[in-house]
Amino acid sequence: MKKVVVFLLISIIETTVIGCGYHQPPITLRNPKYNDAKISRIMIYVPIDNIELRENTEAGFVDTFAENGIQAVASYKIFSPMKQYSPQERTNIIQKNNIDSYMIVKFIDSSSNTSYHQGLLTGHVTTTLNYLTDTKLYLLNVADPIWEAQYTLYKYKSSDYYDIGYDLAWAIVHAYIQDFKKTEHK
Repeated sequence: MKKVVVFLLISIIETTVIGCGYHQPPITLRNPKYNDAKISRIMIYVPIDNIELRENTEAGFVDTFAENGIQAVASYKIFSPMKQYSPQERTNIIQKNNIDSYMIVKFIDSSSNTSYHQGLLTGHVTTTLNYLTDTKLYLLNVADPIWEAQYTLYKYKSSDYYDIGYDLAWAIVHAYIQDFKKTEHK
């Protein structure tokens, strides 16, 4: 009985301390050449083949920006991934939607963790994923990014697309707001 109690206490401590996962804030860089840039509406683009992850991530950014008084639009809402657009068509859609900047959010690497948890009667295996991301903000017609953020998401189930997208958006948008707090949006 004493062994069971000790095992349960260790399990609770591991779950509370280790299982919660500590998330570092994003690492950001700002191009000083564009300190006076005024941004009114950002298009969010996630170049990934996984449609559900793309939509949840873009929606997470749009919603999080909106909660902070910044206008954004998801690229999948205005550009169909099923259609090829001419340069003129892209320009027309961007103008129609009053977009003056765009943010590219890339999932650049992932790794997995597998752990075995022994319960009182049975054990189970849990596999979680870590995602390294890179986000760049551009003004229209400017080749250099004006801002960049790198962030790692830790310990997500492979199908938690909603949590992945919204947690990433929350971290990146708040880092963006911190870095651009002196720059007013139109």
